[in-house]
Amino acid sequence: MDYLASLADSFGSAFKPAEEEEQPHGEEEQQPPVPAFYMALYEATEAVALGDLAIEDWMAVWHRVVQTLEAMSEQIEAQVERVGQSLGPEVQEAGELLLAGVEEALDALEVMGNYLDVDRNPEHLTQGWEDLMDASDAIARAMLEYQRVRAAIGQIPPETTKTT
Repeated sequence: MDYLASLADSFGSAFKPAEEEEQPHGEEEQQPPVPAFYMALYEATEAVALGDLAIEDWMAVWHRVVQTLEAMSEQIEAQVERVGQSLGPEVQEAGELLLAGVEEALDALEVMGNYLDVDRNPEHLTQGWEDLMDASDAIARAMLEYQRVRAAIGQIPPETTKTT
């Protein structure tokens, strides 16, 4: 199974690149959906910021997301190495772009983790979440590029690169 191709569902397979979007003028740019595995973190972050959730409970949710992204990073890195060797540098570059997006998401989670400092500054939560959404956008765009490159060399059927 192609692990990288399966990430499309997690990071906004419904996301459309700007050139494919048909939006009336004046509407905001469409953002990819929030990955489902982020939702528990979103809810926990809101609750801890309001004082409705114990810091230990927030840490557990935050840590699960960190672990998930670290596992993704390892899987992506392994597949980029394997696929890049057999399919060429363009596929490898697209995969490395995807890996960079996941690393950006991990950096954003580190910013959120700064909330654990003694001052409990909620700005860390806000900035970390915003950075995480930006990273998710980068991952969604990298995923589309990876799928486009793979389809161009005939490694995945073109219909899997379409957006809904």
